[in-house]
Amino acid sequence: MGAKNINKIIILSFALTFMLLCGITLNAAISHAAKDTKDSSRTDKLSDPPTTSSWLSDLEPIKAENGWGPVELDSSNGESGEGDGNILTLNGVTYDKGLGVHAPSKVSYYLGGNATRFISDIGVDDEISANGSQTYGTVEFQVLADGEKVYESGVMNPTSNTKHIDLDIKGVDLLELVVTDAGDRTAGDHADWAHARITVGDDPGTIPELKLKGDDPLTINIGEDYVDPGVKAYDEQDGDLTDQVVVEHDINTSIPRPYEVTYSVTNSSGFTATVKRKVLVVDNTANEGLNLAFSVISDFQLTVGNSGSSGPKITNALQDLYSINPNSDAMVVNGDMVNDGRTESYDKVNEYMNSSPHPDNLFYTIGNHEFFKNDGNAPSIARFLDFAGVDNVYYERMVKGYPFIVLGSESWGPVGSPTKDSADLSEKQLQWLEKALEKHDDSNKPIFVYLHNPLPYSFTGTDIEYYQRSILQDKQLREILSQYPQVIFFSGHTHHDLHIPGLFVKDGFYMATSGSVYNTYGLDGHGNEIIIDHDGSQGLYVQVYDDKVVIKGRDFAKKEWIDEYHHEVPIEDATAPVENATDLKKLVEQYEEGGEFSGDNTAHMLKLHMKAVKRYEDQEKVEKILKHLKGFEKLLDQYREKQWISEKAYDVLKLSTEMLIKKWQ
Repeated sequence: MGAKNINKIIILSFALTFMLLCGITLNAAISHAAKDTKDSSRTDKLSDPPTTSSWLSDLEPIKAENGWGPVELDSSNGESGEGDGNILTLNGVTYDKGLGVHAPSKVSYYLGGNATRFISDIGVDDEISANGSQTYGTVEFQVLADGEKVYESGVMNPTSNTKHIDLDIKGVDLLELVVTDAGDRTAGDHADWAHARITVGDDPGTIPELKLKGDDPLTINIGEDYVDPGVKAYDEQDGDLTDQVVVEHDINTSIPRPYEVTYSVTNSSGFTATVKRKVLVVDNTANEGLNLAFSVISDFQLTVGNSGSSGPKITNALQDLYSINPNSDAMVVNGDMVNDGRTESYDKVNEYMNSSPHPDNLFYTIGNHEFFKNDGNAPSIARFLDFAGVDNVYYERMVKGYPFIVLGSESWGPVGSPTKDSADLSEKQLQWLEKALEKHDDSNKPIFVYLHNPLPYSFTGTDIEYYQRSILQDKQLREILSQYPQVIFFSGHTHHDLHIPGLFVKDGFYMATSGSVYNTYGLDGHGNEIIIDHDGSQGLYVQVYDDKVVIKGRDFAKKEWIDEYHHEVPIEDATAPVENATDLKKLVEQYEEGGEFSGDNTAHMLKLHMKAVKRYEDQEKVEKILKHLKGFEKLLDQYREKQWISEKAYDVLKLSTEMLIKKWQ
């Protein structure tokens, strides 16, 4: 049997059990039932008993029964497939060796009387969290030695402290590790035998301890030499093992991205400990020549209590984006942060977001999955607003003078209806959008608009029946956005792989889809969607220059750019002159909102000058106009000297003032 594929043995004769207990090695007819295959029979020679201390996950069990999917080696139970588990984790402590099982489970090992101790940490894996149910994730661990129960944990659940087992098993032939459902249902019963091992002879069964020195993650600038901070290795039996640590990595400091350094050390008993460090090679020059840089990601679909792997994917995406540009100005998470709309899931998303670097400007949109608790629109929206820290599902923020306009669905369902997942935008929201866009009509800057759902008949695949109802007010929304060719409309929802053509379009305005952090979908050619990569994780990185916007697709799993998703939006008439004092005052207001001024009265004084110019423009008093414009110009120079105005704001306002002076001269 393969080390990563423990087959369930259906028939084990009483004679075999008896002979095992007697320590007899023999050939046994064993019938196997392998997942997704027909039953087969073969004759196996019983494995020789272990002669050295060993991890149980490195030994061949004679029998392995599991309540859901296969018994996983060195990972948690996961779901139904082999190898779909996560890192074994109990109360925040990770383990690189052990067994991940699902109740009811029994894993049996033939020891032939050679072992002396059985040692393990036990508990419900952290991938399962309490959901308020008294029976969810409740298990009981038992250890049987030659058929006799020698240990019972009592009932354990997702909130239980980790328990440590250290049992004398001298002379034991058959060791059986049992996990029951504790007398209730089996939902969420993901149990870990973490660092499960047996010792032989006088070996105490210690495991080396590895402690990282320095930061984790460690951040270094692009082009700098990587200097390993190192680790400290100690074993209770062998003492200091630091000089025996093996270090492995493939860090290339010329390429900004996250890397991983693996440290491992083996003690005299043969037990190996491993620890890893994240190293983020970052490009601190990434903002040079840029007016603005931000990312757009979506569709985490995280659920507390589910074994899905979206949590680590969130961390991976954030660290990758940070490496690309540690000074990025904003991040937009465009809906479906959670899969079930529950507060506990929002809390878990916050945990992941707070544990990795990201811009201070962090904006969320509501998606369809935010309603999936199915307890009504008002409670669902309230939980989202609390999580996002906003007062409404639609709102506007200014980042360095650029508008970010967020839209959001105000209702969902009912379950079973063809419009269950459709975005529903109220008339009030659409009117608000019109006014928000009007404010920026005179600006030559792009306007960034965000909604989780895409417009029907826009991208590849949005003509299938499901997406034809993607937005209930799609015609009204399209009509409003079409009046503003400088709009770039970002959506998520589809999970469509960014390698697919037709996922960036221009139809009166620009539309971009943000892929998915959780997984990637494609089309099967028959009007249906299919998952094409369970491990796929993608998003967008956006760069704004004076004359263009560059939108780049990023593969977070591979930490590389998606060449097929590189699009440039020209900024038309980027140096268009202002026509009057009103235009110049609007520029001042935009820079004020974008945080381009310091000092208590900087923006106020500049706006006062423009108010005076406007009054004299209305009266057509040219001399007065020129006098106040030149006064405005001097004020700009003074503020620049005092560093009360950013270089960008100074350059644009100075040039605009000079143009206005020339006009009146």
